[in-house]
Amino acid sequence: MDNPLQRDIRSISLSAAIINKLQSQYFGGTFYWSNKVKDLFAYTVQVLTSIHPPVIRFTQCVLNHLNNRFLDDELREWQAFDPVAIANTTNFEFGKGNVVRLTKITQLRLSVPERKTDHILIKSHDRVTRWSVLFRKMEERIILTQMEKAKRLKEFNYIFNEKGQLRHIETNQPFVFKQHNAMNLDHEWYTAFGTILAEYIYELLEKGCGLKRLYVPEDAAEDEPKSFCFMSESALNAPSKLIVFVQDRGVTRAGAWSQQLIVHDCLDTGTQIPFIKRALSEQYEVMVLNPNDNFLAIETGHSADAECPQTEHKVEKLKRGVESHEQHILYIWDHFLSECAPMSVAFVVHGYGGLAFVSLLTERSEVMNKVYTVAFINSNHDVDHQDVGPAERDWIAKNCRKWLLSNKPLDKPVSSMRADCPQVSAGTENHDLAPASCLHPIFKYLKKVSNTQKTNQFTRSPIVTRRSSKEKPRRTSDSN
Repeated sequence: MDNPLQRDIRSISLSAAIINKLQSQYFGGTFYWSNKVKDLFAYTVQVLTSIHPPVIRFTQCVLNHLNNRFLDDELREWQAFDPVAIANTTNFEFGKGNVVRLTKITQLRLSVPERKTDHILIKSHDRVTRWSVLFRKMEERIILTQMEKAKRLKEFNYIFNEKGQLRHIETNQPFVFKQHNAMNLDHEWYTAFGTILAEYIYELLEKGCGLKRLYVPEDAAEDEPKSFCFMSESALNAPSKLIVFVQDRGVTRAGAWSQQLIVHDCLDTGTQIPFIKRALSEQYEVMVLNPNDNFLAIETGHSADAECPQTEHKVEKLKRGVESHEQHILYIWDHFLSECAPMSVAFVVHGYGGLAFVSLLTERSEVMNKVYTVAFINSNHDVDHQDVGPAERDWIAKNCRKWLLSNKPLDKPVSSMRADCPQVSAGTENHDLAPASCLHPIFKYLKKVSNTQKTNQFTRSPIVTRRSSKEKPRRTSDSN
């Protein structure tokens, strides 16, 4: 049987082994002990010679507590909160697994019974709960920082396949909205994803359709928030035929009809690109407005949240001249479209875009001279509520057509008690899907209106014949 001295020697050896384990697991190959620890080690040697078991037992208890307190590699999980590590990575998934494992460890400890009074146990539970909240907020901050740095869809682990469908890079599965445990973080993630998605569509407009950006307001200072729209190369060079596309109100940006369809169906149904390519192929010039891009989110500094002081606060700064859907269209008209030739402009508008056009019509009477037709796609406009005058109502009735949600076959007449212009079926009862469903009928209608306009101009023009040219001098001689 071991004597007390041998047991103390084994205790010191065990303590040294546990220290080495903790050092190698959590602190890397190089670790610098504090002077207090060094003094304790020196004192331990003296204890060995003077045989002082209580100190050895105390050291062993402390180290055993540390060994039980930290599961394998736990301290390495805290790398997720290292600012240097975060700043030096572009991997969106960095730190996510670390935080998940730390959360599970915290939950595990909450379920372990403690030999304490109820009062102390409640305090301990509250303290751990506060730490859990802090962990969650820190996790959110890390993910938000990575989202702000993201520039491409691949950094969100999504790409579009050859059919224009959004798919996960690793699983090839369709888009899934829920990405995180916290709903507010899901919202932030989806907002950031939508921003990158808009940039992807912008790139398609520029590289795939040959459009260029037109920044507004024109007189914006260098550091002033600006908006923009897209147009074809000769859109402002007195075109004979120009189509202006205006989307519904919401998160959609230039070139998009519906963000929901882009992420859950495909690019052909969710974007305006099929319309733009069709228009260009039929020798139209095009202008793609961006009426929902009317503010810039600006960071104003850190919030006063005591539990997570790194949370940043943002405010929305409106973009001058294009502060709303209606103001955007009005600005584009006043500065660009008003210079177009008479009867050379057509509008294709969806949802709230129709209301914004009617608002423009009531504000600028010359619209009736420049615009030869409007294709309303399930438009939100209301001539009664918008106080549209008699002349404008008559113009809408004679020069516009409306595609309504209906279960009737596509392009078949649809009756309504409040029809302000001819109405036909959109061939669908889905508001977002209506533009894609109406593409071919709309261009058929535009071509018909354009041909009718040319015929009317030709009919109204005086036709000089050989006979009439000879009769004119004869009438002159008779009068003499």
